Amino acid sequence: MTEVPRLGPNSLLIIIVNWNSWSETANSVRLLEDTRKPFFQVLVVDNGTRVSVGDPDISYCAGVARIIRLSGNLGFAHAANLGLRLATDEGYEAALLLNPDAAITGDAIETLYLALMGSPSLAVVGPTLCRDREGGLKTAGGRVSILTLSTRHLPPSLEVDSHLNLDVDFVEGSCMMLKLSAVNQVGCFDERFFVFWEEVDLCLRLRRCGFTVGCLPHATALHPFKSYATPLRSYLYLRSTLLFAKRHYPKELFLVLPASLAVGTLRGVISLARRAPCEAAWVMITLGTEALGGLQIPTQRILETLIARAKSSIEPQGRT
Repeated sequence: MTEVPRLGPNSLLIIIVNWNSWSETANSVRLLEDTRKPFFQVLVVDNGTRVSVGDPDISYCAGVARIIRLSGNLGFAHAANLGLRLATDEGYEAALLLNPDAAITGDAIETLYLALMGSPSLAVVGPTLCRDREGGLKTAGGRVSILTLSTRHLPPSLEVDSHLNLDVDFVEGSCMMLKLSAVNQVGCFDERFFVFWEEVDLCLRLRRCGFTVGCLPHATALHPFKSYATPLRSYLYLRSTLLFAKRHYPKELFLVLPASLAVGTLRGVISLARRAPCEAAWVMITLGTEALGGLQIPTQRILETLIARAKSSIEPQGRT
């Protein structure tokens, strides 16, 4: 008989990684506070955002949540790992990673936690994500194709009586709950990814160790799709794709890898090149140069250059 999970004061730590989005972070924290449950606490890890003294969003967050402010941006994976290790050290059983632009209520969080802790094999669980504010477009986890180095989102389970859809390869990192005892067995996020693909990598490692990954059709969160191409985003996505291939691509299919990389990354490059061909060329040259060095964690110099280019990139099509 499965033991009923306890809901104590140290059951769950919610970790929000912030970078230049204090307004969205404050809105997310405000919703958590308005629907607060006594079994969770909130931690905000800020990746070196430069803000003015007395910023009202930071002041609000500091009043209702813990804040750790890092001196620089070392990536989502680094900041998330800091929160996960803190949760482990303080005796939490699970952690919920939540994007600043994602919104979830306390009731949905409780549903996720009870499902996660009520299943010995379940290591990661996520909600059904509403991709627009009208709730018309929904996704529930996803599948990954290692051969083509691509991912696709899945629709929610159509089985009305199904309480858990376990048939997923990964849960999106914008709202994913992790069982810390399982994560500690395989290791936290690989910080070389910096951002993008890190949650897919972790879910695959957990599955290969015998754990399961699932989504709940009856627990929902809001996280609208964002589709845009900047030099920074393109560089980081392509770089993480290369790292994922290096870690997971079958050695016996190595000769197919160039074609797979083309399929998995070409669309992002083309999208950027249509708007800013010089920027796309710069991204590819920078990425190629870094790849020769082993794809270690990106240096601050590269990131600062790319951030500056992202801020000065061409306006979206349709603007005059």
